[in-house]
Amino acid sequence: MGKLGEIHVHVQIADGNLMFHKPSIYGIGDRSFLYIAGKRGKPSQVLRQCEYIFAADKTEIVNDRRWPRNYLERQTNDEFFASAILIDPETDTPLWDRIEYLVLVCIKVYHENNGDSVNKCGEVLKRIVDITIYKEPEIGFKRLFAESVLADHVHLTDSVLYKAMNQNNLDVVRLMGRLDEICERFQTHVYAHGLKDMINRSENTLMSGQFGPVTMYYSPNRGRSIEIRNPCAYMLLGISKNGERLDVVSQSGTIPQIRSMIDGLINEWENNPLSHGFLQPDR
Repeated sequence: MGKLGEIHVHVQIADGNLMFHKPSIYGIGDRSFLYIAGKRGKPSQVLRQCEYIFAADKTEIVNDRRWPRNYLERQTNDEFFASAILIDPETDTPLWDRIEYLVLVCIKVYHENNGDSVNKCGEVLKRIVDITIYKEPEIGFKRLFAESVLADHVHLTDSVLYKAMNQNNLDVVRLMGRLDEICERFQTHVYAHGLKDMINRSENTLMSGQFGPVTMYYSPNRGRSIEIRNPCAYMLLGISKNGERLDVVSQSGTIPQIRSMIDGLINEWENNPLSHGFLQPDR
């Protein structure tokens, strides 16, 4: 791919997270670009990204499916979970007895942001191709398909929930209740047990702290909010005007990943009183 390109190849065992994977596609036939901030916070780069999935045996491709790449394509083709690659789309029959590998390809192209209001993609700065080869698990693709539970493996982003509500996908929409339960647990064990008082004393000051692998931020700007994140998950909680209630504003991760992150923070907050001092004003 020349000096502008990188190819990364990864190999791992297929799991439930793959079964409920949905793609992140930007700037393919529409203007849904991602902007990459430069040194002064201005969007100096534009990212276009697409994903593809294939099923193969030892010698050839057994099945391939193309996700809809933009708004127009999504009007006539539903987005699907990666597990659909195990089913023949024409005959609706399973292919797992023939499949030995699943291959997920993600192509990213970084452009210079030329500032044009119509076409922001300037010169290509870098291309990256990520290829992940998923081997068949010991239980086989048939059992993996049957036993993977959506609630444990679907990666919940704002766009996933928004699309689920638009498509009346109740299996995904119901997971919002799980997020509310996690929020209430954080409110009971952390916010009501010291964090709320610290925020009230902060005099509208930005604060942040590290609690093991979990980072917590408080922001008084644009509506008071608490941001919690670790390498696998993220949750943004809004504080009500009277300061008595928290609500889920945004999140990223599976339900188990988000719950584990919050439980880890709760454990540190309750069992190590000194950890309350980890939350300090940002200077």
